[in-house]
Parts: sequence; C-alpha cells; structure tokens
Amino acid sequence: MGKKVIGAAGTYQHTAVWTEAGELFTFGDGGNGRLAMGHGGEHNELAPRLVEALAGKKVIGASAGQHHTAAWTDEGELFTFAYGVNGKLGHAGWQSAQELSPRLVEALAEKNVVGAAVS
Repeated sequence: MGKKVIGAAGTYQHTAVWTEAGELFTFGDGGNGRLAMGHGGEHNELAPRLVEALAGKKVIGASAGQHHTAAWTDEGELFTFAYGVNGKLGHAGWQSAQELSPRLVEALAEKNVVGAAVS
C-alpha cells in the first residue's frame, strides 16, 4: 500500500508534499541551493524523496518558495532550508544564508507554530 499524501506546496521549480504519517518529501530543481531538497545537497530530484533529516518528526505542513522551503511539525516546531540570503530562513546572520538540511528556527522554539508562508 502506498503513502497517503495530505498536502502539497510548490513553485515552478520544486515541490514539497507531506503524508498522513508526517513524512516530508521534496522533488524538483535543486540548483544553487534553491531548495537543497532538505537532503544535504544541491542536485535535482526527479521523483519525491524523503527528507530524512526530519525523520522522527511529524510534519503537518510545508510552504515552498522560489528559493527555500519551510515545514512545521505537530509539536509546533518550524524548520527552514535552502537559499535564505537576507534572513529569509529566520536563522539570523549570513552564516545561515544556505541551509542544505532542515534547521530549527530557534527564535520560535518556545512558540507553537501552526503555519508559515514563504515567497
């Protein structure tokens, strides 16, 4: 039996989907760290691939922007990844201009995030 997809978000360059079990899959154009697919690299994914860095978390939503992605969990955590120059990822500082794997947005760690939008 296959996976039950309950949501999807995408742009013309990449797509993120999440399942009833809370798994996040991404696919599409991974160039320039655009989405980094959350897989730790910058290569294209031609088929949905599990974002293993979020294994053990239950993803309940995601938002895909032109160059980055955000995902939130049932525990109210927000993770962002990919190209985030000018603070787009919420991690403060230029050292986080590109995140190849999902990273917790620490400034919101004590909050209960229920959604996010990226552009």
